[in-house]
Amino acid sequence: MLKAVIVEDTEQDKQWLKNLLEPYREEITVVGEADTRTEAIRLIRQISPDVLFLDIQLKEGDGFDVLQALKPIDFKIIFTTSFETHAIRAIRLSALDYLVKPIEKEIFDQAIRRLLSDFNDSAQKKKIEVLISNLSQVKKLALPAQNTIKFVNIDNIVRCLADSNYTWFFLSDRSKILVCRCLKEYEELLEPYGFFRVHQSHLINLRYISEFKKESGGILVMEDSEEIFVARRRKEMLMAAMNGRQS
Repeated sequence: MLKAVIVEDTEQDKQWLKNLLEPYREEITVVGEADTRTEAIRLIRQISPDVLFLDIQLKEGDGFDVLQALKPIDFKIIFTTSFETHAIRAIRLSALDYLVKPIEKEIFDQAIRRLLSDFNDSAQKKKIEVLISNLSQVKKLALPAQNTIKFVNIDNIVRCLADSNYTWFFLSDRSKILVCRCLKEYEELLEPYGFFRVHQSHLINLRYISEFKKESGGILVMEDSEEIFVARRRKEMLMAAMNGRQS
């Protein structure tokens, strides 16, 4: 039986989470609730929960203030929020779970299944460290590879290649990592950091382009010597992105 603490800024949200948790009463029991930073820190220290449902916006401070005060973190966290914010991007980059309100039952159930199946995830503390670091300046991406999580500097990613529902990451040191997630997810995460989807299969880091050949629709030569075809419909957008990168 896992002990859970709910930190939410409204009674309505607390009750909603408890209702969603009801089908999991044999696996998870709610042992405490809080709605402010101070109360949350006191309660978590007192109870030592296994899992924390943590609202990003609180009546006093925010959820990240709670984590800063409690480091090192030795419990699982599922974040909740009413807004798509920069903080959500940092959470996603760190491979942590989050739920956007109003929380859909199907999405909630998926998060709980991941929680129960990966409860002894040894990378949890590192995920939180990366998250807190990324809140001020995004630097690292957590990649769920087979049986482990790799933490890589975003600046060291040369390109990403789709492989069915998987994604290959090619790094500047010539190593590569296979990740159990689709390329579309990483396109959304990495585009703000200088990445561009040149066609259906390839997402590239504009910093690592060494040459652009104008033949056919266009061919990019990357610094790792890989030649990548550019989809015709993406060519003009790529040129604009490259020009914007240089300005």
